Amino acid sequence: MGYNLSRHAVIRNKPQLDQLVEAKQSLRFSTPKPQKLAYKLREAIAASKKFQDLKHYYDALFHSYTFRIERDAVVAEYNSDPVGTPVGEDPNGLNGTDKRAQKGTIESATSLFDVLAGALEGAKQEYIELYFPNVIMNPEDKFKLYHWTLTNEWGYMDHEEKGVTLTTREEHKELLWSPEE
Repeated sequence: MGYNLSRHAVIRNKPQLDQLVEAKQSLRFSTPKPQKLAYKLREAIAASKKFQDLKHYYDALFHSYTFRIERDAVVAEYNSDPVGTPVGEDPNGLNGTDKRAQKGTIESATSLFDVLAGALEGAKQEYIELYFPNVIMNPEDKFKLYHWTLTNEWGYMDHEEKGVTLTTREEHKELLWSPEE
């Protein structure tokens, strides 16, 4: 089933879309049904492309936000922000984040070795999620990282041209990369 690309799909989510356009930063929307809200927001942004008077939502939001689902909220992550709320630089290249979020970004990482080193450092600092935006892995490295995650407490999501995320979060289990059977 595809998105509803009607004008109504945009209008019913206009308050959240307006907030995102104005904020130009990561926002959190509390909701008892986060999967549904994330879908509706993505749908509204896609639908807005079809209507000249609403196209400004598509232009402002389509490439600017990534939507994450948490247990009781949707987090709209502004793509120019590091993951989490920055609180300082770590000498090892790990951007510190608000410990409530327990997420970090390692922009200096570019290889499998950097990902593994980042995971070890991140585990020491009790991070539950690490994003490596500049790591693009070949099939052999994907397989190696997959096997490493089997014996450690991490799983990983491959975002193809947008990097790699290591996570220990159970709610992301269905999104984890694994080799095709």
